[in-house]
Amino acid sequence: MSQLEQLRDEINLLDQKILKLLEERFQLSSDVADYKHSHHLPIYQANREEEILEKVTQQLHNKALSPAVEEVWLSIFSASRKLQEHRQKEQL
Repeated sequence: MSQLEQLRDEINLLDQKILKLLEERFQLSSDVADYKHSHHLPIYQANREEEILEKVTQQLHNKALSPAVEEVWLSIFSASRKLQEHRQKEQL
């Protein structure tokens, strides 16, 4: 096996772990949507997203990755909001 194949295998394993964690996160996001719906709270809460971004970027060991990590998290936030919007529409 070449070094490239080994690296790709490691990436594939990480992708599986990331996918599992995203599934868990999106399930929790659906639960959050239910809570927000029953308590008449808005889906989008900018301060919450800002808090998460700040925390995540502070926890980075390699600060040069900060822009890429922020981009990933912003995509996760967007997908979570869409999921919550869909979930709330189902409850109407």
